[in-house]
Amino acid sequence: MNPVVWVLTDDEVEPARIAAGWGAITARVPGGRAGLSIRNRVLETRALLELCRNCVGAGGPVVVSRRVDLACVVDGLGVHLPAGGLPTAEVRRLLPAGRLLLRAAHDADELRAAAGADAVLVSPVFMPRSHAPVRPPLGNGGLARLVRLTTTPVVALGGIRAQDVSLVRAAGASGMAVIREAWGAADPAEAVAALVAAWDAAAGGLG
Repeated sequence: MNPVVWVLTDDEVEPARIAAGWGAITARVPGGRAGLSIRNRVLETRALLELCRNCVGAGGPVVVSRRVDLACVVDGLGVHLPAGGLPTAEVRRLLPAGRLLLRAAHDADELRAAAGADAVLVSPVFMPRSHAPVRPPLGNGGLARLVRLTTTPVVALGGIRAQDVSLVRAAGASGMAVIREAWGAADPAEAVAALVAAWDAAAGGLG
């Protein structure tokens, strides 16, 4: 089962909290319904390598932002490519078989460039809480338009809260990705479990 919630990190989340939080999330939300994308631009490579190994060891889908080299050497680790990163097909050839490959996109052209990825994270859907957006939010209508342009599963990213989950699902997204909704909570595992429950509940409003 593909994750319905991807939990992203940033430079503000301490590595120890990431490892402990992810362990708690996988215990609370089993079955691969939550995934982790590790994005850290300040850790030295050895420390980032150790963090990736610890998180993969806790179970569940785990990817690392940009670092194709780490994804090639850590068993079970996938990669999350930026919109302007290496071509999807070339990275796919480098990765060991079965590794997850995610890609970011913000518009139709970047969405087309993501063809061949396992999922594409489209942003910003709503106003992000982790940083000031470079682009205006797509809104639910913009998300729905991009979803219709691709057969690749679309994961909605940007300012998503529990109350937005039904809108995101109605737009056709296959899941959501969050930063502050998880790490800004006192209990990230509880917050992610609530998002998964909201996703499941939103299914009743479709059709």
